[in-house]
Amino acid sequence: MLPDQVANGVTNSLSVGVDIETGGHVFQLHFSNSRSMIEKGFIAESYGTWDSSLEGIHFGFNISRVFTLKRKKLEN
Repeated sequence: MLPDQVANGVTNSLSVGVDIETGGHVFQLHFSNSRSMIEKGFIAESYGTWDSSLEGIHFGFNISRVFTLKRKKLEN
C-alpha cells in the first residue's frame, strides 16, 4: 500500500475460496481477513490478520442450485 492512502490499521486482503460441486448444488466456502466482498471493503477496509490466533479471519459461504425448465421428449 502507498503511504497515507488508507486509514491506520488497514492490512492487505487475502482470501481463499473452494467450490464443492454435488449433484445440482454448488457450495462455495470463503475464508478471508476482510469482512466485505466488494472492492471498497476488501481493498481499503480490511482490518483482520492471518496470525496464529485466527481472530481476524472471517468465513462466508454461498449455495447455488441449477434448475432446468426443459421438458423431456415423449418417446413414440
